[in-house]
Amino acid sequence: MDSQRRREEIEKKKAKIADLKRTREDRTRTLNEMQSTDSLVSQTLQHAINAYSPVKSHAQRRKELEDLVASLVGERARKDQARNDPPPTFAPVAAEVVAIPFSQPSVPGAIAADKAQPKLAMSSMVLFEAAPMEKVFYEKEQQTVDSSFQTDDVEDLPEVEKTPEEFAALEAILVSRAVEPILPEPTVPRVMDEAEREIILESWQFQEFFEKSTKLVERALNSKADNLVDYTLGDDDSSKNADAGNGVNSLYSFFDDRWTKNRSVTEVAWSPRHPELLLAAYNKNHMSVNDPDGIVLVWNMHAPNRPEFIFHAQSDVTAACFSDFHPNYIVGGTYSGQVLIWDNRAKSSAVLKTPLSAAGHTHPVFSLSVVGTQNAHNLVTCSTDGTMCSWTLDMLASPQEILELAHNPIDSSNLRPTNEIAVTTFGFPANETATFWVGTEEGCVYQANRYDQAGGKAGINGTESYVGHDGMITSIHFHPQNGPHDFSDLFITASVDWTVKLWKARNPSKAVATALPPTTTAATQKIKPIYSFEQGDDYVFDAKWSPVHPSVFACVDGNGELNVYDLNGEVEVPSASITLADGKSALNKLAWDKTGSKVSVGAADGRVHVCDVGQFGQPKPDEWSRFQKTIGDMNALH
Repeated sequence: MDSQRRREEIEKKKAKIADLKRTREDRTRTLNEMQSTDSLVSQTLQHAINAYSPVKSHAQRRKELEDLVASLVGERARKDQARNDPPPTFAPVAAEVVAIPFSQPSVPGAIAADKAQPKLAMSSMVLFEAAPMEKVFYEKEQQTVDSSFQTDDVEDLPEVEKTPEEFAALEAILVSRAVEPILPEPTVPRVMDEAEREIILESWQFQEFFEKSTKLVERALNSKADNLVDYTLGDDDSSKNADAGNGVNSLYSFFDDRWTKNRSVTEVAWSPRHPELLLAAYNKNHMSVNDPDGIVLVWNMHAPNRPEFIFHAQSDVTAACFSDFHPNYIVGGTYSGQVLIWDNRAKSSAVLKTPLSAAGHTHPVFSLSVVGTQNAHNLVTCSTDGTMCSWTLDMLASPQEILELAHNPIDSSNLRPTNEIAVTTFGFPANETATFWVGTEEGCVYQANRYDQAGGKAGINGTESYVGHDGMITSIHFHPQNGPHDFSDLFITASVDWTVKLWKARNPSKAVATALPPTTTAATQKIKPIYSFEQGDDYVFDAKWSPVHPSVFACVDGNGELNVYDLNGEVEVPSASITLADGKSALNKLAWDKTGSKVSVGAADGRVHVCDVGQFGQPKPDEWSRFQKTIGDMNALH
């Protein structure tokens, strides 16, 4: 009703505006006609005056003039009467003609020469009748539509009981007023034939989409977050500190029949950017000639059933690590001596690789490390022929530096058939880029310099050697700087002689200052370890310091055991130990995550285990001072 009334008001206003426009046009036309008529009358009168002759008598002249005026006025009246739609708002008034009487001449039949000619003028007057202004009245009515708000108090209204017939009638009215929703007609999906289905399934777009989507779903399904936890309840004492304790617990085991079967793990490392990612390097699968010889798999703890990334190599991958300064790069060394760089944004093949020539390595690369800072860093690699190369990660066509590590040929104690050093592993102290220590097949550790320094040259420092192992050294690792005390001069080595030994490195500046000239024949100074851990009964393949606890390190051996030592507690035996894979496979490599709460272990059967170390990843504030006292006691007994 409101819209109908508003529409009628709008139509009335439009009609009123049209009437006003039509009235304005008629008034303008009438004024133009009157002006033209007035000008014609004036011209006629002037012509009559000019044609006045004094010969005629006064009565004759007056009669002619009156006849002329009557004829003009009569013609104008006829025109007004002939108009079809006279303007209703005004009424024209007939013009008055005022005749000026002539003075009687003194001489009959003549007019005095000094008398001026009479001039006649006609005045007209138009009356306009303006329509009265329309009065607008405002009627106060409801300006909004009906809403769901109830103005009256429902409780105050009396209850009206309705009979079943009234309820049925009311229901019928409501049903009749209900509007059925218009639903779209269901479309029947088209069923693809077998050929179309095969084309889509084999397309790389579908395979990439399916691979990415299933990984996301698998991560969500494997999430251990409790989505139904009630935060309004108190702490559950039964589950509190459930993981705390001195024991080591196995959390995950990564294995894939397609890629890791009949392969051995040669390296494990954690991602510095994403704590749930870790990589594992593998050697050749002798049972499958079509698979690549070496592979690197990136595993995700949120989706442990299959690898997140797969990278291929043309030779066994013997060493690999994430780049600390390029989060998408993975660097690897191979048994052929080739150094590769993979990018997880690209496909499985390496994006950069070194040439198989004498310009780089020609022997297996068992150890590599990225040293330096964000703005100045290099990749350092060592092969078993004693060649150390330094590379830039942006170009692997040729090394920036090549250093041959060899014994002093004029050393009186050098009774070896060759001067070459077979490097199996090396390590840099914390925040050190020029001096490093290498472990060899002969069981000795040597300090080496990348550059010429005061009092010494680049290469092996022939004035000292670290002697203590009776077999090949499999790993060397320096203590990280992770607390108020600096223990970066401590390092541990693992060997096939079933032992792990703790060493104290000499200050490189002191070693250089006391270094003898290369022409001397003095014997090399032999440095002994400050402690030897001889609990193992098989080859010890790897040993690493904890990144957060100063006195904790872990080692793995050929019996499949992971041993964790806390030197602030028990020294003779491991503080905690766990046997993985039922002891049927040797454990080759281990790596701590950056939080120090987990250890990843690579086995000879191709499996990668992730273990939780409990309270060994939560050091107390006094651990550093206690460890300093422990090292002092070991030096006193040494």
